[in-house]
Amino acid sequence: MNTSGSASAATATLMPSILASRRRFLVQTATAVATTIIFFFNLSTPYYGGNDANTSNASTSFQALHRWQRQRLHQRNKTETSIIRTKCIDEIRKIHDEKLGEFIRKFKRDSSESDGHWNLLAQPSFHSNLGDTLLTEGEEVFFERQQFVHQMCLHYREWPAKNISHCPKHFENAIGNNLAFWHAGGNWGDLWPLPQKLRMNGVASLLKNNFTFVGMPQSIFYRSNATREHHTKLIKQNVLKGLGLSEFELNNSADAMSSVRERLIFTWREKSSFQIAKQLYPFAHNMIVPDIAFQMGEFHPKRPREDLLVDILLLLRNDQESNIGSRSDEAVSLAIGSKNKTFRVADWDDRLQLFGDSNHLNVDTAVELLGLGKIVIVDRLHAGILSYLSGLDFIYIDNISQKLTKTLSTAFERREECHLWERADSLYNAIQQALEYLDNGGGNWGEEV
Repeated sequence: MNTSGSASAATATLMPSILASRRRFLVQTATAVATTIIFFFNLSTPYYGGNDANTSNASTSFQALHRWQRQRLHQRNKTETSIIRTKCIDEIRKIHDEKLGEFIRKFKRDSSESDGHWNLLAQPSFHSNLGDTLLTEGEEVFFERQQFVHQMCLHYREWPAKNISHCPKHFENAIGNNLAFWHAGGNWGDLWPLPQKLRMNGVASLLKNNFTFVGMPQSIFYRSNATREHHTKLIKQNVLKGLGLSEFELNNSADAMSSVRERLIFTWREKSSFQIAKQLYPFAHNMIVPDIAFQMGEFHPKRPREDLLVDILLLLRNDQESNIGSRSDEAVSLAIGSKNKTFRVADWDDRLQLFGDSNHLNVDTAVELLGLGKIVIVDRLHAGILSYLSGLDFIYIDNISQKLTKTLSTAFERREECHLWERADSLYNAIQQALEYLDNGGGNWGEEV
């Protein structure tokens, strides 16, 4: 039975603050905290770093991985899983604090006289792709925890952010030494040309005006080698232009190279992107840092209305990053076959009509949307991350760049008990895994979360 709903255009309202509705997570009872602390002592110390993961044999090891993951999801009870998830999320947030927080702490030590007026988060997202909004919210949570005084700025106006300052004004009129964080994401490459162009040009402007440039965690993906080479040259030229250096000075002076790396920091949420970046941008300080959306912490979704609850919720993208072919109701029905299971195929905007929400930036209704399924299938990275943060069991399918596998494996490096999901290599296989999961008594709402 199909309960699929279609998205509709809705008039969005200006969100006064990206933090306005964030208080629905990080609510832990004293009992849960005490239990978690006891459990934590039994977990091994996390490992971070090491060699780049080999993703080429992902499909050949899929069946073994599937069996292991299926056993993990079915045998753990909600209490045990919740404790593990809390620990895993906390560890990632600590990595953010250690690695990204160090630049803020250094800035505060070196610039005690600054009131922070010109410190920036450049080019945050305020559009309808909720994944980018989650990154902005994660960044703002991080800055609040670090007590980092800053302003947001944009190069062009987005409808819900008309009151946010224009970036060139800040770049050109800044006084003293300042710190600029550039918005995170998965748009470093040639899939999304505008964000890449703004970032490449922004490097020169920020460095020229005495900013230290810190790129929040990104993924690199190029379809064209020629475009990658062209962008690499442009970035290097803009760095030299911004710092007033010649290529000869950069290549032949250790002091020059060191000074550039102090002012130019690129962070990567995938180990494979980190390895590529070291080759393309040796003049920058490159670091591995998990996706910043984990900084939001835990969410606690409510049980959905019975008339909206379905067996399988499929939140699937419908753009150039999709790798699944047809996402139609017919394709899903064919894969389900004779099983009497309900489903809904959706994307982020569908929540606006379903819940009468006029705000594209509302994270609460995104959690509600994911919670409509007893099991969730996603091919959007941040649908997977938000499911994880919400304690919802999910199965993911990679997009064309395999960023879900790469980002999640980097975030939870050497911590197998944190892998509270399943992976599928096709939409059909994801549905078969979901059916097996349900047949074996699995389900997000078998008991209250």
